[in-house]
Amino acid sequence: MLMPLPSTLRQLLTEYETLRAATGTTTPSQRLRDLDYTLCVSTGTREITQALETARSYLATCTHTPTEADGKPGLERRANDASREAPAIAATVFQHEIGALQRIGGALPRPAVLPGANAAQGGGQ
Repeated sequence: MLMPLPSTLRQLLTEYETLRAATGTTTPSQRLRDLDYTLCVSTGTREITQALETARSYLATCTHTPTEADGKPGLERRANDASREAPAIAATVFQHEIGALQRIGGALPRPAVLPGANAAQGGGQ
């Protein structure tokens, strides 16, 4: 199962626990209900008690990633960098594929034209 970044899950859990403590026994706010739902979806559970248990367990097993110069954990920084670089990488791959097709284009056999192919397209013979 996919899990959110530990820093994201930790932030959701902290905000949920803070709002839950502030709310007490009164009717939960919309934000608390949103966090309840998000934690359940993020942990693949249906009940908030299971979601909290799963989140805490997952965070306890996560290894600490070294902090880089900008203060972001290494894994989070790499994820952010990857999402920013994805369009440029895709464009580069596309350009390489086009170049390869152009280089071998003359060596590819041309498809045979079947008799009656123009007739099927409305061109007739």
